[in-house]
Amino acid sequence: MVTPHQRYLELGKTLEERQSNYRALFKAQVAPKVVLGIVEATNKGVALGSDKFMGEIEALTGVRAVSKKRGRKLGWGKRIAED
Repeated sequence: MVTPHQRYLELGKTLEERQSNYRALFKAQVAPKVVLGIVEATNKGVALGSDKFMGEIEALTGVRAVSKKRGRKLGWGKRIAED
């Protein structure tokens, strides 16, 4: 048997009111830049938020909350060639 979730039922007293309020939840558009940030953070497995939030996450978990730039540091080959 399928029953509506309690949060859905809290959207209104009648079916029509719940449907209307549920649809209204999705009328606002999320800026493409925000969506891209969410996608990138998700793909990299890092936190997304303000610098303060990121610092708090790192302090609590002991794990880096932002990803480092990929690849080797610039000039790495020069040191090897000079040796």
